[in-house]
Amino acid sequence: MLIGKILIFSLLIGFLEAQICEVKRFSSVNGKRVERKIQTCCRGYRRLGKGPKIRCVATCQRNCGSGTCSKPNVCTCNSGYKNFNNVPSNRCIPACKGGCSKGTCQSPGRCVCSKDHILDTASGNCLPHCPSGCPNGSCVLPNKCNCNGGYSLNATSQTCHPICDQNCASGNGVCAAPNHCECKKGYLLDKESKSFMCRPVCSMGCDNGVCRAPDVCECKKNYQKGPDRNCVPICDYDCMNGNCTAPDVCECHKGYSPISKSICLPVCSGGCLNGFCEAPDLCTCNQGYMKQGSTCAPVCEGGCENGLCESPGTCTCNKGYGKESENRCVPICEAGCENGFCESPGKCSCHEGYAKESENRCVPICEGGCENGLCESPGKCSCHEGYTKESENRCAPICEDGCENGFCESPGKCSCKEGYAKESESRCAPICEDGCENGFCESPGKCSCNEGYGKESENRCVPICEDGCENGFCESPEKCSCNEGYAKESESRCGPICEDGCENGFCESPGRCSCNEGYAKESENRCAPICEGGCKNGFCESPGKCSCHEGYTKESENRCAPICEDGCENGFCESPEKCSCNEGYAKESETRCAPICEDGCENGFCESPGRCSCNEGYAKESENRCAPICEGGCENGFCESHGKCSCNEGYAKESENRCAPICKGGCENGFCESPGKCSCHEGYTKESANRCAPICEDGCENGFCESPGMCSCKEGYAKESESRCAPICEDGCENGFCESPGKCSCNEGYGKESENRCAPICEDGCENGFCESPGRCSCNEGYAKESENRCAPICEGGCENGFCESPEKCSCNEGYTKESENRCAPICEDGCENGFCESPGRCSCNEGYAKESENRCAPICEGGCENGICESPGKCSCHEGYTKESEIRCAPICEDGCENGFCESPGMCSCKEGYAKKSESRCAPICEDGCENGFCESPGRCSCNEGYAKESENRCAPICEGGCENGFCESPGKCSCNEGYAKESENRCAPICEDGCENGFCESPGKCSCNEGYGKESENRCAPICEDGCENGFCESPEKCSCNEGYAKESGSRCAPICEDGCENGFCESPGKCSCNEGYAKESENRCAPICEGGCENGFCESPGKCSCNEGYAKESENRCAPICEDGCENGFCESPGKCSCNEGYAKESENRCAPICEDGCESGFCESPGRCSCNEGYAKESAKRCVAICEGGCENGFCESPGKCSCIEGYAKESEKKCIPICEGGCENGFCVAPGLCSCIEGYIRIREGTCKPYCPNGCFNGSCVAPNVCNCENGSVYEFSSGMCVLEKNDFADGRSTDYLGSATSTTSWYDESTDSELSSSIPDLLFWCEKFCWNGTCIEEQCTCEPNYKLHRDEGDDGRLLCLPICEMECINGYCLFPGMCACFDGAEPAAGYLCQHLDGSGTGEQSYGQMSGKNRLKWLFIAIGIVAVVLSIVIAFLMCYIYKKRSYRVDKNEKEFGVYFSANKVDVIRA
Repeated sequence: MLIGKILIFSLLIGFLEAQICEVKRFSSVNGKRVERKIQTCCRGYRRLGKGPKIRCVATCQRNCGSGTCSKPNVCTCNSGYKNFNNVPSNRCIPACKGGCSKGTCQSPGRCVCSKDHILDTASGNCLPHCPSGCPNGSCVLPNKCNCNGGYSLNATSQTCHPICDQNCASGNGVCAAPNHCECKKGYLLDKESKSFMCRPVCSMGCDNGVCRAPDVCECKKNYQKGPDRNCVPICDYDCMNGNCTAPDVCECHKGYSPISKSICLPVCSGGCLNGFCEAPDLCTCNQGYMKQGSTCAPVCEGGCENGLCESPGTCTCNKGYGKESENRCVPICEAGCENGFCESPGKCSCHEGYAKESENRCVPICEGGCENGLCESPGKCSCHEGYTKESENRCAPICEDGCENGFCESPGKCSCKEGYAKESESRCAPICEDGCENGFCESPGKCSCNEGYGKESENRCVPICEDGCENGFCESPEKCSCNEGYAKESESRCGPICEDGCENGFCESPGRCSCNEGYAKESENRCAPICEGGCKNGFCESPGKCSCHEGYTKESENRCAPICEDGCENGFCESPEKCSCNEGYAKESETRCAPICEDGCENGFCESPGRCSCNEGYAKESENRCAPICEGGCENGFCESHGKCSCNEGYAKESENRCAPICKGGCENGFCESPGKCSCHEGYTKESANRCAPICEDGCENGFCESPGMCSCKEGYAKESESRCAPICEDGCENGFCESPGKCSCNEGYGKESENRCAPICEDGCENGFCESPGRCSCNEGYAKESENRCAPICEGGCENGFCESPEKCSCNEGYTKESENRCAPICEDGCENGFCESPGRCSCNEGYAKESENRCAPICEGGCENGICESPGKCSCHEGYTKESEIRCAPICEDGCENGFCESPGMCSCKEGYAKKSESRCAPICEDGCENGFCESPGRCSCNEGYAKESENRCAPICEGGCENGFCESPGKCSCNEGYAKESENRCAPICEDGCENGFCESPGKCSCNEGYGKESENRCAPICEDGCENGFCESPEKCSCNEGYAKESGSRCAPICEDGCENGFCESPGKCSCNEGYAKESENRCAPICEGGCENGFCESPGKCSCNEGYAKESENRCAPICEDGCENGFCESPGKCSCNEGYAKESENRCAPICEDGCESGFCESPGRCSCNEGYAKESAKRCVAICEGGCENGFCESPGKCSCIEGYAKESEKKCIPICEGGCENGFCVAPGLCSCIEGYIRIREGTCKPYCPNGCFNGSCVAPNVCNCENGSVYEFSSGMCVLEKNDFADGRSTDYLGSATSTTSWYDESTDSELSSSIPDLLFWCEKFCWNGTCIEEQCTCEPNYKLHRDEGDDGRLLCLPICEMECINGYCLFPGMCACFDGAEPAAGYLCQHLDGSGTGEQSYGQMSGKNRLKWLFIAIGIVAVVLSIVIAFLMCYIYKKRSYRVDKNEKEFGVYFSANKVDVIRA
């Protein structure tokens, strides 16, 4: 136990330290070999990333696929995946429920079945598929059914049919289940029959007939087929308006009554006056009449206005009316209607624009009245003498000389307006109470100025100087005088006086100077030039122009820089001829500064402060050291010097950048994985150290394994599936199967007809047919089955009234004769007039005819022919004096008609009730009390004339639709007004006020009311009201003021003075006169300017004491603005608005950016600062001015073309982004390409020629052939023995009870089945499959054979001889434990086995009896020594590994096929590391 713990502890320490190892590296420095120790990842690990801290991750020899490499050569699978063969080092493959037997697991849970198999979702395995579905049976092999008991197989269709002892077909049935007959469709079981018999069913019934076949009904005598195909009784003369209820018995429809044995006519209970009875209680009116209620009334097409329709097309006028035309009656007024019209009998209505004066006279209306005149005609007035028309409704008095500023009060008499006084009889002058200085009174209270003067106030005018008097005042029209401190400069301008002058400026106001543009005040009388940005190291010469001091030169408009004539490399000119270095640089000379790298630059030079660049052919290893570069890398070697690789031990140079492992004997069907160690290609297994043989996992029945997963068949056999070859019978085996090459056997129920054909057997023969399948007949062409062994002839079109004699040939029944190939017609010897022969000797009538005698049919008119005769079916002819009223009725003729009556007999009318005869052909309705303004519509019922409505039963009143406001409706649609009102519209009368209502309205006759916002001034006038008054104005309309001249509205009730040109920064004091606001001074009559005392440099005074900047400038202080460059000046300064200048060492790239200058450029990089380059992303510095591309993982067998992109060396092709593999043009069968044009065989194969490797079996496959590496295909009844690797004669080892005997994967279970007795097993294929699946544990049944997965062996169970077990193989025997997985032991006590196979005794005594059977003392002692020896060897290996591993560098490679197809190596060989 102590030794085991020490061993485990040592291995644990070794594992932790094994991740990071120290190795020696040698390089040449100045011709000397220098040794240095570096840390790197140990074997089985690789470095992750490029940082200073080493991180190592595990590597797996093979791609884990759908998993991750968690430990060296240990794959941890993703969910839904498992290790191939459950070996941790194998790649992860998809896992499927149940194992996916007979299929391929393509993705987790997705099982894709083999050909002719389907997935069983319950078990997860693939079951054989039969297209027919095997009803009443089971599918045992693809397209092969096995029938249940009581069913027989149809070999052609692979369906199972039930067997019945009875003949079901003879009883119109079919065999539905074993010994169970069922009726055919359209038949029903006859339960009274002793034997099986089905009777036909007629779904529509077969009353009065016999059902001969499904839905075929044959009628009884005196019955015939109806529209619904049922049998109905025959009535010889049919039944007009009735139903034939029994032979020759009619029953009338409801509402009809019989007039003969076969005719029924409709009944109208109230009679049909002026019409006829068309259907029960339905009358149809005669021509010229229309239905009104239940009667037929005469029709007058144009109507009868003010009258009634007496007969069709004839009107009669009402009382008091006279005929104006055929359809119109007008009222009569005997005394006439002056200016109006007769509205109704004896009643007048006025024309429009007139009003009634008396019953028979109307006078004109003038709606607005006629002031001082009279109404001549509607709406037209005439004036009285001395007056003239002023408007349509008013006449004004005439004053011949006029009334200036007044109005004519009455003819020839004037009155003055308010504010005026009489000057003469015809003139009034305005009054201005306070007078008009320098002007005259223009209108009441309003003055006008004399010429050359303008208004100063309401009563005063002042002189005008048109050009103004700048800095002065207007003394008289067009004459100015100057203010104090000013002198006349021109007629209209006075200039300020500055006694001492204004240098570089001008006199702004008396004694005050202002500077010219670009100058600023230096003293009261002098202005100096301005340079806005200042003049650093210089002085301002003139506005905006600087001059430099001595030793300086202009750098920009406002700056002078010191001059250092020889420049300052990596520094700047501090003052004239004096340089200073930039940070990180030190002075090398007066004019140059060099960068500082504190720790030096091994194999390179200091490029910039703290940054080294490597010499050509070197690359950075650390900040201060450069290592030699081998551009394509040094696979399995190390870079000795620039561009030169050296190989590790056991490797040889394959190319400049790659060292390949050496395997001396070659690797047939494999590749050299590491020095002296071969690995097999995918699909091969090791046969010897230098040879790999192909693997066919499911074996090759009747064949041999030619290449991985591919079988070849023996002679006389052909491939049936990937792992099975079936015997070939060249001409086939019709209705049989190929038993062995060239030999057929017949299926059950068939007999041999020839070598390649088996014919079905039908024991009772097949009349008119042939035996189709065992016990089943098929009919000859033109025949159909009548019973199991007999076929009857078919006539496709049937044999109507006959029978089928032979195929397509009919014979007629007795009493019939042939009419066509498929029809026989009945014979009637005496013919059938108006009918046809229905059956022998019996006639049936044509449609529309009924039987009159045995051989004659008469026409039928269904409703009969009242007052006529039936001429042909449905057509009547009338008797004399009658005419057709309907198809079945003739009515008597009264030539002049019978209005409101009916024709009783030819030429004779009778009146309806409530009507009286007016003439021979007309009856009029009777209304006893008359109909005022209407007419008698029907007996006792009045109707109103158009435009009238009923007021009572016998009177109608006129209608005015919109009503008659202040009036009454005189006649339809016409109103008349009440007294004191006049028409305003068709439906309204308005009150009359004779003198009008100014600013008001006439409320009632002679009474005015004011409009809203007005107040009464007199009876006929209203004045507007402004409640808040009108300051500087007058009230024009309600709440609306108007302003006096020179004023404008400020608010609703106030008017403010107007200054036409405005008062900028001031206010209008009086019309045309401005005053300034505080902080402003007058600049002109209409403008006041703000005052800023300190001035506004590069700007203007926006408001008192506040400056605003000119465009392109921004505020620097209260009185100064600086220029703006909106997007800034990167690496420069703003010279003027929007214009930048660059700092030293920079040049303009755009308007707002200065870029650093690197004189010789920057290849694959960019200029970071003046004279300093930086690399683009994905590139690294090679020299100060050149960058090269970086490929992080290197470029195996290639070179880095651009960042992250590799290109291959000639003879190689890309396998991945960072790896190129050699190309072998002809391919490498069972091998792999190790170098361009050079193949190497995979493990278990040997080379037979260039590009081809064959499998190798080291023991020679005695009694068999080598089909895959170390796999023999045994022949001559021998079986493969894995322990010896040979084919041996089959032994009955299973019977002796030894659990150590086993069968290889090629052993067939059929040999085991053959040993069983007949009572135990059946030799049929379904039984073999059943027994194989029942007794094959942990294996797969392939072609009825129990087959184990690779690295498992077939054993017979010790406890159950009938059970076969597939158990894992562990090459090292598991001591005190058992083999859990291939190559993996587990201890009985659950502990971890030491060295992978050694477990402690369960009782600690060392006897091992409980766990290992009966072992002799000698054996126990032997295993103890073996265990001690193994521990010693392992400790030696660990010590040796720790001492020498650091000297060895490993690389790993997984070939292309392994990535694509997976791993198929045995568990004891998959852990081989390819180095």
